[in-house]
Amino acid sequence: MPNWDSEDIQAINDFKCLSNILYTGKSSSVLSEKTGDVLFDKGKTGIDGYGLLHIIERRNEKYKQNEEKITALLYKVMDATKKGCFSDSINIDKKNDEERIGLEKDGIIAIISRRKGTQEKFVISGYEINKKKEEATEAIQTVIARYGYTPEFSNFRKQVGAVVSSIKVSQQSGEKSREIEIARKAGYVQGVCECVSAIGDNQELGKKLLTEMKVTKEMAKKYANPETFKTLEKSIFAPQSEQKQEQTNNIKR
Repeated sequence: MPNWDSEDIQAINDFKCLSNILYTGKSSSVLSEKTGDVLFDKGKTGIDGYGLLHIIERRNEKYKQNEEKITALLYKVMDATKKGCFSDSINIDKKNDEERIGLEKDGIIAIISRRKGTQEKFVISGYEINKKKEEATEAIQTVIARYGYTPEFSNFRKQVGAVVSSIKVSQQSGEKSREIEIARKAGYVQGVCECVSAIGDNQELGKKLLTEMKVTKEMAKKYANPETFKTLEKSIFAPQSEQKQEQTNNIKR
């Protein structure tokens, strides 16, 4: 065991705190030198995500980083929240109803937010990496080198790994659902287009059927069988002048 100082002991306690937040889902308050208490929340993933889950999701999706680096990053986000200086790179007025502040330390910016006009505690909502990426990368590697072998870091890394695995499973399920939905839509559009094609020269009835079934030319082109669309393109989807010419030719025949 190395000769740790008070900063090292605090780092170990931070790993314990972060691990507990992910495990229990209970928020924890940390004291920022600039803004007072800031809540660290488990949060959620998705387009309106925030908190620890949002940071893990973003880091894993955008940068494909492993659990070890994400674990170290989360610690540095907490460290920046406590001891960081105000960052000019965060647009505080990005949202009309939200006050956003960036606290920066070692190239890592902790983004905290709260509703404007309130005295609520700030909540950790995300992070950014300073333009000096080398500084942030070095800081993350330093955390791994110094604390990576400790039980506290290891336990928290396992929690992060579980979240990453859960996100991947959710994404795969979502992709499968989208594939099924596309297949269903393609079958529906193809069926409607086949019916319209079978109608033949009755342009009025064909257009009425497309309108009632809410199938546009763009949908037919995207989802229908190419041969079916090609048939409709020469008839009901053809410009008015071509349709009239075709009708005239049919009469002459």
